[in-house]
Amino acid sequence: MSVKLDFLTTLATTAGEEIRRQRSQLDIRFKGGDELVTQADVAADQIIRDSIQSNYPDHQILSEELAPDADTNHEHLWIIDPIDGTVNYAHHHPQVAISIAY
Repeated sequence: MSVKLDFLTTLATTAGEEIRRQRSQLDIRFKGGDELVTQADVAADQIIRDSIQSNYPDHQILSEELAPDADTNHEHLWIIDPIDGTVNYAHHHPQVAISIAY
């Protein structure tokens, strides 16, 4: 499990750097009515997904932005919320997190 923890830490740091970089020029949209999504959500989701797929190609990924309806009945499942706290992020509040579960 230590290998996965190191992988997750690096992955969250990389995604965090990307959302920090994109914060200055936000493209805010709405999905499903009143739920916000930014280009940074999608970019961070893609970074995380690409890395997991590259390192663990036989694992399933459920992610808020790019695969919200993925099958969760899988032995190896990753769950991603690329910016947990998108409303805070969109309003430039620092209380946000990158959530990745295995």
